[in-house]
Amino acid sequence: MEVIVYKDLLNQVNKEVVEIEPDDHCQVISGVLSDALYLNIAGNNLKDQDLIERSYKLIDYHLETAENYILNYKWAHGITGLGWMIAALCNNGLLSKDTLGEIDQLDEYIGKSLLYDFEIQSYDFSVGALGKAHYFLERNNEIANSYLAETVDYLNNSAIIYNENECFWFDYYTIEKPTDLLINFGLFHGHSSIVYFLSKIYNAGISVEKCENILNKSINFLERIYNNYDQDIPNGLLFDEVNKTFKFYQVDFDIQGWCHGLLSNALAFYIAGKTLRNNKWIEIFRSLISKVCDFELEKVEFLNNNEPTFYLKDRNGRIDTTFCHGLIGHIYMLDKIYKVMPEDCLKKSSKYWENILMEYSLPNKIIPKDYFYHKGMIAGKSGLGLYLMQKLRMDTSILDKLFLLDLDSFAQK
Repeated sequence: MEVIVYKDLLNQVNKEVVEIEPDDHCQVISGVLSDALYLNIAGNNLKDQDLIERSYKLIDYHLETAENYILNYKWAHGITGLGWMIAALCNNGLLSKDTLGEIDQLDEYIGKSLLYDFEIQSYDFSVGALGKAHYFLERNNEIANSYLAETVDYLNNSAIIYNENECFWFDYYTIEKPTDLLINFGLFHGHSSIVYFLSKIYNAGISVEKCENILNKSINFLERIYNNYDQDIPNGLLFDEVNKTFKFYQVDFDIQGWCHGLLSNALAFYIAGKTLRNNKWIEIFRSLISKVCDFELEKVEFLNNNEPTFYLKDRNGRIDTTFCHGLIGHIYMLDKIYKVMPEDCLKKSSKYWENILMEYSLPNKIIPKDYFYHKGMIAGKSGLGLYLMQKLRMDTSILDKLFLLDLDSFAQK
């Protein structure tokens, strides 16, 4: 694709996102706060002061109205995400260090909320313990490190031991029935996110031996799934506690995207393999990305708002347009992995799906007004902007970390 096309589409995105009005929610990946973060990164890349100033206004609004959600400590939908964003921007010189003073008092309260997550066994990145771990990794102070050590203890104590050297965790957030014992393998709500944070904490030099032990057990279990399911990693499995067996979880789990899907599920092998220098796991990851790169389009169906849904051949699932469940996130991950593992198949697959994205989702290189969500990167137009910034080789490092895709931080190990 010509650079001029990316630039034109990015201009379209920015013109629309900059007009979004503040909301009374605090959503760092799905709301106006998410768009504020996007505008800051885009503005600094493009040296566009209007985008930066709009970002500041939206951030100020959320700081001024923080009392509206001060008791909501979820990362994706609450004050923990706001604190993480401010810390990340300050740590990267994109926001005045003085702003950090406004979140210092949050450490203790978010820490107490973290302890409550332990009690209710909520590890989930978006609403539970791992979201707070994300915040504390960015805070990087003595208090933060103590809570990160407690997070490792929690993951160790809550792990389900399967055989002696394997373990997994139950996802109590995305289940349909309270009785479901679901193992989720994705990067947003599942096994990959746990491996990501254990690896980050290990690399920070916190609870190193315990992290290494849990990482080994978690990947040993993932390798079992890989071998038992035709060298694949399903999005989710239900566990039969009596017979110690597994079966496919069918509720909306045929999606290929960022939150779950084969790429999302497979990243645990890469992250842990790089962290613990285990070449076997890296080779398993290589075999999985080869399988992903063989995905092909079978048919396209259109919803009432003309949004395309893409169905893959060989019953490999479906995918929409957006970052979370769609081609934007899928291609973004392919390109991100290519930077740390330059396999030709990744480049070819990225190009193949980009052509489909442009043909069906962005006809005539114009962004449709109907089917993007009206705010937030996870399903809105700013997610497309993130994709376009990467295509233009701009600095997306903070946003990569937002989505747990800062793979270069592991590649250096």
